[in-house]
Amino acid sequence: MKRIIMQLIACKEIFGMDALNMPLEMIAVCSPEGELSPARFRLETESGERITVRIRQIRRREEIRLMGVESIRFDCLALLGGRLRRFELRYGVRAHRWTLWRFLDREAPAGRCEFSVHPHM
Repeated sequence: MKRIIMQLIACKEIFGMDALNMPLEMIAVCSPEGELSPARFRLETESGERITVRIRQIRRREEIRLMGVESIRFDCLALLGGRLRRFELRYGVRAHRWTLWRFLDREAPAGRCEFSVHPHM
């Protein structure tokens, strides 16, 4: 499988924002007990390119309720631009929607953030 590195967004733009709230296509796993776990996600860049990111670790999961909206918050790690990065994903329980909510590590590398791109999910 061919691996491509693609520039997505300038890091200072990402880290300067509190919430990205970027919609995602998600592949998730559901345990026999009903516990939902994200496995990998795909997002679309402004240029229309689709980028797939494999989640390496789920550090924490928490059910939250903000202004009547039930969500599950996931603190995750994934390899982005050759570095392990920490970010928050959210799953809207009633809407059945996944979002890349925000990056949790504030250490912004020089240049631009890169995601590993895989042609197929």
